[in-house]
Amino acid sequence: MTRNFMLILSGNELRIAIFALMERVTLFAEVLLPIPVAGTFTYRVPFDLNDQISIGQRVAIQFGRRRVVAGLIKKIHENVPTGHLPKYILSILDKEPLVLPVQFTFWQWISEYYMCTEGEVMAAALPSVFKLSSESRVVLHPGFVPDREILGTTEYHITEALLQKNRLTIEELTDLVGIAKILPILKSMIEHHLIVMEEELSEAYKPKIEKLVRLADWALEEDSLRQVMDDLGKRAHKQLELLMAFIGLAGF
Repeated sequence: MTRNFMLILSGNELRIAIFALMERVTLFAEVLLPIPVAGTFTYRVPFDLNDQISIGQRVAIQFGRRRVVAGLIKKIHENVPTGHLPKYILSILDKEPLVLPVQFTFWQWISEYYMCTEGEVMAAALPSVFKLSSESRVVLHPGFVPDREILGTTEYHITEALLQKNRLTIEELTDLVGIAKILPILKSMIEHHLIVMEEELSEAYKPKIEKLVRLADWALEEDSLRQVMDDLGKRAHKQLELLMAFIGLAGF
């Protein structure tokens, strides 16, 4: 946030103007994470992101020593935390809010009603593609076609690594590529159908399969079927009853 001031001094009709006196506002964000821990976590907003950040956006944050997680901005304020020094938000993952305030309110109601944390509700509510973390596994999109000309250097290295390893965690990709802020790159690759989350792939639509029974081809002939029924009548009455029921249902 920038505020401009002008100071006018009179004296011998001399005016001195002072422009661009900058006042830096430090913002903090309460971030909701998809974990079974109550409450939110406070992170500091980098100054260059002050005008871009808003409630409901996903941000990449460091949680613990090395773990990187995508969380949701639930609140933005200027209150300096006491007792600890907040870490900086690494990057913003969404241009527009992914979750609206009314949804946060609903999640809070769900957590109170079912006696769980809002983080657990978030984990259940968001599709896997939106829940990025260091442990998330990435695979190539089923329709991916290698094309060096349309890929940037980082995207090319990521796809090459996945072609060799089949699946990699985001942490492994971070180490291979050597870029700390890799989540925005992966988000873009997901949007361009270059990669998918392994969990998302496993949750893809599976056709419903029904197992059906029918008479064997040789039993479709009347004489053969009559012979089978005679044999079953002599030694397997239950099987004969089942066969008769099947014939009745099948409309023979």
